[in-house]
Amino acid sequence: MEHPALLEEARLHALGRHSEANSSSTAADAEFEAILAESIPDDIVEKSFYTSIAGTSHRNVDGSSRGRILARCGIFDGLTLRPEPENEFDSNAIAVCVAKSGEQLGYLEARLAAEVTLDRRKHSDRWMAVFRHHNYDPEHGHVVGGVIYIICLDVDYVTEKEREAQGESLK
Repeated sequence: MEHPALLEEARLHALGRHSEANSSSTAADAEFEAILAESIPDDIVEKSFYTSIAGTSHRNVDGSSRGRILARCGIFDGLTLRPEPENEFDSNAIAVCVAKSGEQLGYLEARLAAEVTLDRRKHSDRWMAVFRHHNYDPEHGHVVGGVIYIICLDVDYVTEKEREAQGESLK
């Protein structure tokens, strides 16, 4: 994280100036996206955008605190988008989980989850997520949420990669 705008953003958060860090994130966002583009070229990305994680104040089924799990997340951490078709509140629900541990941070917002679910029915799984930054309570400074960067890969690219993987498995 030696990139200037990302360092400045982290410095402001460390000083407790969360609102200032979040409001001046344009340069940091541009750096974040440029770094990601080094490993995920623009020509294979259909769309990408930032979104907040919903439901971070709730506890997980195992009783673990999503807020505490979220506080351990760092910039560029890989996330998993896990469909929950049996979810009692929304059959389109998609849990946002830490890729390494599988711990749940919350959910995609309902409209976005419905879009991703519909797309997954038509195409292969082409949705990725990366942790961007924490959201802080302005009075107390503790983590109350998080922002993630969603990437939807080009369907032709994903189809080609699946063909290559099938070819490899037949060898």
